[in-house]
Amino acid sequence: MRSTLYIWRRPTGTEGRGQAIKTIPELETLYEAVVPGALAKVSPRLTPRYREWIGASRFVVLSTVGPEGTDASPRGDIEPVVRIADDQTILLPDWRGNNRLDSLRNIIADGRTSLMFMVPGCPNVVRVNGTAILTADGDLTRSFERDGKCPRTVIVFTVKEVYFQCAKALMRSGLWSGEDLSASVPTAGQFIKELKSEFDADAYDNGYGEYAKERMW
Repeated sequence: MRSTLYIWRRPTGTEGRGQAIKTIPELETLYEAVVPGALAKVSPRLTPRYREWIGASRFVVLSTVGPEGTDASPRGDIEPVVRIADDQTILLPDWRGNNRLDSLRNIIADGRTSLMFMVPGCPNVVRVNGTAILTADGDLTRSFERDGKCPRTVIVFTVKEVYFQCAKALMRSGLWSGEDLSASVPTAGQFIKELKSEFDADAYDNGYGEYAKERMW
């Protein structure tokens, strides 16, 4: 289970954090009218072009909300990360992970769910909003079998709207530039060691590749 969700409140006398915007009209006065194309690109179903794009994606971010807070979970595969059942239904197998079950708990508590698909080298992302349920149906889980292994559950996602996100965010970040910045950030082992001083970060980082190899599915 996750730790208690804390609601941030601005401490009295702090500087540099700004005054909170509290109403929608107040927010809207700060921006120009919505670009017409941003509304025209929205579809209530998976069109052939959106199906083609999602079918090429091996990586998606699954966003959920529940009583303990929000969650965004990366999901990836060596082939299409989801299966499109029909124009309103997307199937996402829950392959082996860390067993925190944050996203799955949220889906059971509150079905509102979003998916954000990425394709390497493409500056656009495709966003899908809708609702989801979780199933352990044997026929469905077995249909995803790989090397004798099946997902414990499958997320069945019902599409409410789908649209592509403008490319500016990925263009600004240079996400697909091919630049390797991994040496400039902490490793997974170092994150753990920061909280648990006796932890052997080097052993964890050096051995994780082999450890994960047999636990992908």
